[in-house]
Amino acid sequence: MRHHALIKAIEIAGSVKAIADACGVTSQNVSQWRKIPPRHCLMISEITGIPLHVLREDVYPAPVHAQLPLEVASSDAAA
Repeated sequence: MRHHALIKAIEIAGSVKAIADACGVTSQNVSQWRKIPPRHCLMISEITGIPLHVLREDVYPAPVHAQLPLEVASSDAAA
């Protein structure tokens, strides 16, 4: 089963082929991915706008402000 971030990236890019072309691999390679290989995350992030930590949360940690509860992040922004 494909990772939700890979599915979203394919939707935003328009096709598996678009992802494959951007990464310099074949569509068949992309079709075999369960998760986006870390070496392709930067390119996919650039063409889709999906943050790296969303593409591979196990490789790229979320920014600190994204980890705070909403009420804490909001009160920090107001200060």
